[in-house]
Amino acid sequence: MEIRLFLRSRSRTSPALAPQAANPQPTQAHDVKRHSDFQVLSAASSHFSPSFDRVLQAKQTNLILAKLIQIGSDVLALVLALLLSSLFSAQVAALIGMPWAVESGLQGLTDTKRLVVLVAVCVTAIGWFWAVLHHYTVRRPFWDEVREVAVVVVAAFFADATVAFLSGQDVSRLSLVSYWGSVLVLLLALRYLTKTFLIRLDLFSQPCIFLGQGSEIKEALLAFASEPLMGFKPIALVHPVSANSEYGGYVSSIYQIGYELGLPVYALTAQVRQSLNSSKAKLVFVMGGADQQLEEELNRLRQLLSLAREDVYLVPPLMGLPLHGMQSFNFFSHEVLLLRATSKLKNRSSRFLKRAFDVVASTSALLILSPLLLYVAWRIRKESLGSAFFKQRRIGLNGKEFEIYKFRSMVVNAERILQEWRAVDAELWREYVRNNFKLVNDPRITSIGRLIRRTSIDELPQLINVLKGDMSLVGPRPLLTSELGAYGSSIDVYTNVRPGISGLWQISGRSTTTFDTRIALDRWYIRNWSFWHDIVILFKTVKVVFRSEGAY
Repeated sequence: MEIRLFLRSRSRTSPALAPQAANPQPTQAHDVKRHSDFQVLSAASSHFSPSFDRVLQAKQTNLILAKLIQIGSDVLALVLALLLSSLFSAQVAALIGMPWAVESGLQGLTDTKRLVVLVAVCVTAIGWFWAVLHHYTVRRPFWDEVREVAVVVVAAFFADATVAFLSGQDVSRLSLVSYWGSVLVLLLALRYLTKTFLIRLDLFSQPCIFLGQGSEIKEALLAFASEPLMGFKPIALVHPVSANSEYGGYVSSIYQIGYELGLPVYALTAQVRQSLNSSKAKLVFVMGGADQQLEEELNRLRQLLSLAREDVYLVPPLMGLPLHGMQSFNFFSHEVLLLRATSKLKNRSSRFLKRAFDVVASTSALLILSPLLLYVAWRIRKESLGSAFFKQRRIGLNGKEFEIYKFRSMVVNAERILQEWRAVDAELWREYVRNNFKLVNDPRITSIGRLIRRTSIDELPQLINVLKGDMSLVGPRPLLTSELGAYGSSIDVYTNVRPGISGLWQISGRSTTTFDTRIALDRWYIRNWSFWHDIVILFKTVKVVFRSEGAY
């Protein structure tokens, strides 16, 4: 207990646990103190952490049972979809006065020939999930799995429709669409519920050990934590030790990470090496540490364990590169891995697809939402004099300025009041800049303005900007001219694309995030763009808007 209290105090004040200075002055007294801090951390870790072998004896998940339950979930989805689609088709047919179509809608439950075709297509789909995509054995991020499921279901739909046409089956288009539409929804819903249920029962959790030098491990842990349905459960951190390791900042940082996350930390001793070789836990090597000698040691360990174990996970240092769609190639008889990184937004067909989707979706949205748009404009004009719209110059594609449209949510002279703040209230101005050029309780906002900001209705006129070609539905947040300096060298990345109504920043906390975070999110989106990412962001935008997350 004494060591626990002592460590808690040191975690807030000790130089060993704080980030290292950019250019520390190496003195004998300084080295002695850092060595002492390392001893404190090591002693504390030994006191709190169970033996490494005992950690490895943690309950191992029954993966075979988990696999069978997941397959059963998919089979249940296929059966339920048949029942729901048949009843739905029959009900629709009855409502529109087509009694002959009622029997056609229910034939999926009684027609043996139809059932045989459905069983064959569904078994093929399950086999594809299992043998080709390895959905029941290999863990993957949620939205990647959603994309793969959607592709298989669409392929199965066309296969089913082709067989029905060639075999002369009297199957209505409504039955086909309703069945495979139901399959897609139920597969995703039941997979989500099944995995959540298995994780709560500790039947899907996969213990894993992270090996690396220090701060890089934290980024990897955050990435894994952002995908809870993958079921990866960190149980320990392991770091290599060289003759000079106790004088490096990475030792204290990895112990600090372990302390913050409640994970035991172990040095890579001979005993730990032997235990790793026989452990059933997954091993995640986080590469790219600062110390080259330690990196070589980890590399030798990776080579040995990759031969002794079925699989080893690697997290390479690829920060700043476009990761989505990256292709890997290996050369026969050479230990060389070639990675091909592509920027899809430089591809003409990708740009055409994105623009075509913007035009169709924005036109449809403007037509559907026109009553709401007219009502909001009327309310704004009724509450305060002036135009219902707010126009402002922003920076767009290729650095060109354009005029952005929004519903006016502030008083008419809001810009003049802002400049007065900058001149007479330095503290309020600093808060405005610090909060991504927004204030939580901005006195310039009207009552209707607060409502349309909280629900993001004030952004809807930007659909006109999308239709005009100034903006996209999804992209980086449009920049003000005054924000260019804060964006720094990343401005070259930003001007490669049209800014968007929604984007990663909008679904990641919006006004609660810092400007630096916003820049990092914009960079990631541009470098890793895909049409599927745009669809995912739009789905997440709906959730964020309904929850009013980060909006003020």
